Amino acid sequence: MSDRIDFAALPDDFAWGVATSAYQIEGAVAEDGRAPSIWDTYAHTPGRIDNGDTGDRACDHYHRWREDIGLMRQLGVGAYRFSIAWPRIRPDGDGPVNAAGLAFYDRLVDGLLEAGIAPFATLYHWDLPQALQGRGGWPARETAEHFAAYAGVVAGKLGDRVAHWATLNEPLCSAWIGHLEGLMAPGHTDLTAAAVHGRGFPADMREVYGVELPERAGDPETMAQPLDWLGLNYYFPVVVAAEPAGPPPFARPVRRPRVPRTGMDWEVDADGIETLLLRLTREYGARTLHVTENGSAYPDVLRPDGTVADPERTEYLHRHIAACARAARKGAPLAGYFAWSLMDNFEWAYGYDKRFGLFHVDRATQARTLKDSGRHYAELIRSHPRRGTPRTS
Repeated sequence: MSDRIDFAALPDDFAWGVATSAYQIEGAVAEDGRAPSIWDTYAHTPGRIDNGDTGDRACDHYHRWREDIGLMRQLGVGAYRFSIAWPRIRPDGDGPVNAAGLAFYDRLVDGLLEAGIAPFATLYHWDLPQALQGRGGWPARETAEHFAAYAGVVAGKLGDRVAHWATLNEPLCSAWIGHLEGLMAPGHTDLTAAAVHGRGFPADMREVYGVELPERAGDPETMAQPLDWLGLNYYFPVVVAAEPAGPPPFARPVRRPRVPRTGMDWEVDADGIETLLLRLTREYGARTLHVTENGSAYPDVLRPDGTVADPERTEYLHRHIAACARAARKGAPLAGYFAWSLMDNFEWAYGYDKRFGLFHVDRATQARTLKDSGRHYAELIRSHPRRGTPRTS
């Protein structure tokens, strides 16, 4: 590989991990009391998902979780980031707790700990219970209150063993792509519903987009609670040019020539992850940072000899980890890196055509096969001796 990784810049208890999300891998969408989420509804709407794919079966992780923990052990990871499906825990969003759904994550956490893998739980990875969507969804203030109650239930059950929690994954996708662009669930195109986030309601949203935001007394203080750690999901940079005469935000994307691109047609630019880690350190004052997702999709093929050669993903992985180490050397409090993803899965509106996994998944048989990129990741993990377990802050 062209970039040397400065392993000495990473802490001894650095969390080498992989990441997934519930709707993308679990399947079993109607088993053990789980009710539909907005992604079930969206995926079953004709024309929304490539090839008419859905997450009904996905990677069947709900039944194969023990096997999948074995895949993690094969890689040698010390941490696993997964999401908890709200409609498994409270199918109606705010109604009775579904004991069977909660028991699934209870078993998963115990299995991870028995394997020496630290669980990193994400409470919301876009699968809002459809019942709450029918009552207004995220634009309704009550939904946040129901989320807090759901989080309390999950923490009450798993908090004695799960030390690392994330509230929600990628606000951009849930808010902007799901509520303005309509390209993710719930598929709305409402600017007012799309704009909220962060340390108080953003002034630039009011000024640039001309929207009124539902701020109440005490909201800024509530939203500005200190974080134990901050997660960064990074895949590619977006290059824009000013367009003052255009619509808000008065900029347009620019396609740079001669820049390598992934199978998603995303630019490959590892320097971007270093830049963002350092910017988050300066501007957010983060005490601890984790790269909670980073990966690339390519059209992988399982060869007759049972192997998957994916040199482009291998190079992508190596270069981005090297950039993370550079950021750590320059002062970013980086405590972990989670490769997206453990295995090929349901890639939202793209269905199953886009493969991000370190393990190849055969859609017909559900067989998992380690790719060359996964082998390389395992080698990198072995190259960094670790002491202790991943820290929270």
